[in-house]
Amino acid sequence: MDALLKKLYYDPKTGLIGAQALYQKAKELNPKITFKIVKDWYGSQTDIQRFQEQKTRFNGFKIASHNPNSWQIDLAFWEKRPILTAININSRLGYAKLLRNKTAATVLAALKAFVRLHKVDILTSDNGSESMNLQAQELFKSKTIDEYNNEPGDHGTMGKIERFNRTLKQRLTKMSPKRITQKLITDVIENYNTTFHRSIGV
Repeated sequence: MDALLKKLYYDPKTGLIGAQALYQKAKELNPKITFKIVKDWYGSQTDIQRFQEQKTRFNGFKIASHNPNSWQIDLAFWEKRPILTAININSRLGYAKLLRNKTAATVLAALKAFVRLHKVDILTSDNGSESMNLQAQELFKSKTIDEYNNEPGDHGTMGKIERFNRTLKQRLTKMSPKRITQKLITDVIENYNTTFHRSIGV
């Protein structure tokens, strides 16, 4: 059991997740495994405990949209490398693209790739975001995307992308000392997108 759980947890395509989600994935491979076995194993891993997520709650405020194609977007950093991140605020579908740098041209190319891949009607970013540049504004206008800007650190409206960025960084930290690559990020994001999200029940 130990070998199975270790293989599942430390594989970026399947692991780096909570005990309940790990149990569900392990049970698909070994129907005899119990949640207690998984929970005990999970609790015994010092690496997991060291990077256990510290959840921040915002009482009485939930971020949602009537439009299913509403996204939050940001520019995160990992080991000084910029990563364009986005999350659908209703479905919790995540997206991350590793960038060479944060020049306007590079960010614009990443934004174009993002809107080609996903249907976007509404896009929310903060005032410090590179999506604010003129070329990006022209891109959003050509795609009839409504963009809204908020103050950096506004947890009330940007909480979803902030939590997504935190989750992404925590999972990348657990993969250390692996070199950061787009493939590694893609594996982590695919795993995130196929993991049960308790807040929305999917």
